[in-house]
Amino acid sequence: MTNLRLDGFGVLPRHWSLVTFGDVLIGGVRNGIYKPKEFHGRGSKIVNMGELFANPRLHAIAMRRVELSPQEIEKSSLLPGDLLFARRSLVAEGAGKCSIVLSVDENTTFESSIIRARPDPALADSQFLYSLFNSAYGQHALGTIRRQVAVAGITGADLVRLPIPLPPINEQRAVVSIIDALESKIELNQQTTKMLEAVAQALFKSWFVDFDPVRAKLDGRVVKCDADLAGGLFPNKLIASNSEFGQIPQGWQVSHLAEVVSLGRGDIQTGPFGSQLHAHDYVTSGVPVIMPTNISNRRIVTDRIARVDPHHAERLGRYRIQSGDLVYSRRGDVEKHALTGPEEDGWLCGTGCLRIRPAAAGQRGVSSQFLSFWLDLPTSREWIAARAVGATMPNLNTSILSEAPVLLPPPPVYEAFERFVIPLDAQIRNFRVENEDLSELRNILLTRLFSGELRMRDNERRVEAAI
Repeated sequence: MTNLRLDGFGVLPRHWSLVTFGDVLIGGVRNGIYKPKEFHGRGSKIVNMGELFANPRLHAIAMRRVELSPQEIEKSSLLPGDLLFARRSLVAEGAGKCSIVLSVDENTTFESSIIRARPDPALADSQFLYSLFNSAYGQHALGTIRRQVAVAGITGADLVRLPIPLPPINEQRAVVSIIDALESKIELNQQTTKMLEAVAQALFKSWFVDFDPVRAKLDGRVVKCDADLAGGLFPNKLIASNSEFGQIPQGWQVSHLAEVVSLGRGDIQTGPFGSQLHAHDYVTSGVPVIMPTNISNRRIVTDRIARVDPHHAERLGRYRIQSGDLVYSRRGDVEKHALTGPEEDGWLCGTGCLRIRPAAAGQRGVSSQFLSFWLDLPTSREWIAARAVGATMPNLNTSILSEAPVLLPPPPVYEAFERFVIPLDAQIRNFRVENEDLSELRNILLTRLFSGELRMRDNERRVEAAI
């Protein structure tokens, strides 16, 4: 018997089958529901695209709600083990994005931009299929059915016809047991990261937005939190300010961004490339270039990072990133930024980005950490988004950013905040690096497990060593 060969996968092990995705499903696939606005805000939970992309393994979490009829509940509810696929996306790679429902705590449905597939547990393990669609082969297979019109998209009819390699069910479960250990560790790191970020954000809001230490002194209360951290750095008086901030602590100043960044070539800087950098300039190994797609939640996302030849990058030295720089997208989600760290030191500020370099020590300015938290406040993000220009897509420029308002405490106050938050940030970055390593190991294992290149026992030892 000749081994089967599958494009994008290679030769299947002899005891594996080649089936279509629809062969292992109960009832085929179903598109999500669309309901007018008057039905939203009450009723069942509804998974939207935000939840799908933010939660590859979806648990029972807080969601928006929609009112459903009994018939809609019966047809469109989710169960643990269901697979969800993004039916369309503005970004080509997003179409076909696969997530798995791990738990639900009440009636939960899904929106019209999502396709639901329910595997038959007697034929296929849902988590095996989830891993398959997130492997190199799965990405290749989904790429063959993406259609690009105004947005990228897939159809349920094409999805069920995709060929998939299928080992016996007991071997599927063995693959799942290995990959699940890595996925669980990645999720734990993500949860810990969110907790650390929430602690830092809560302290920032308490000190620099709500002025809790000042108000505690005004009320004659003991400043419990922060006593060891900030000591007597806060005044005991609020004064009126002729600004949108209203009352502010005595001794604090209302300013704007242009006054707290370094002068000359290191101030708010536009990326150099514009139309000068083309697809053929990118290389597989070289100097990383930060693009708008790499900016997310105050962090640089390294997936699909662009690179240029080191010799090409030499003449662009003035556009190199230093640890502590802030990078904005010039188009699209212009209110979002990323705070760079040691990992990004020496990278380049790329096409469509703006770089902000806080003033050096000893000059008038604030720390990178303080500035990043300040610019991530809802009020700061709304201020920037409201002033972006452009009829079809928001555009940001240096003039707009320069005028962004900033409330400046005396240096000892934000320095005390930085002493607290820098160790937290170091932990967050360590978790992020570990997750990148774990994700890389997961992807390597998926490729080799599905191809039969590695034995289960070998992979179990690798996973145990990694976690």
